[in-house]
Amino acid sequence: MGFIEWCNQNQGFLMAIMSSCSLLVSITAIVISVITARIPYRKTVSLWSYNDWDADTDVYTVNIFITNIGNRGLRIRSAQVYLNGELLGGAHIEGTGSRYLPPTDTLKLAVSFQACGRCCKPHDKFKIVVYDVAGKKYSIKSGCALG
Repeated sequence: MGFIEWCNQNQGFLMAIMSSCSLLVSITAIVISVITARIPYRKTVSLWSYNDWDADTDVYTVNIFITNIGNRGLRIRSAQVYLNGELLGGAHIEGTGSRYLPPTDTLKLAVSFQACGRCCKPHDKFKIVVYDVAGKKYSIKSGCALG
């Protein structure tokens, strides 16, 4: 008896295979629709920095630019700058404790600290960490180069 004859005699087996395939396609469609529905609520930022050093006062300034590239506005709470795991300084938003950043807008924060020869090595990198009010953490690593 061939496979085709066996399938003709056992219609329940073929129905079970077709039901399983239909269930798999339905689950895939639901997952795709949920992922698509979340896209308008995405929060994403782009970070970059520009470093400056005042030789007279030996003060190093890290200018942090935060651009909201997501689809909805968010509130920035603070930014911190680390070098080799050591916290060098932070920028906290005055007043309400946060700053609203609508989509496509950019916020500039500056963190200044005494250099004391800490940022002279070309291979050193700053770790810049920015927090929003929901506690989400955004971070980048930036070189210590000036300009």
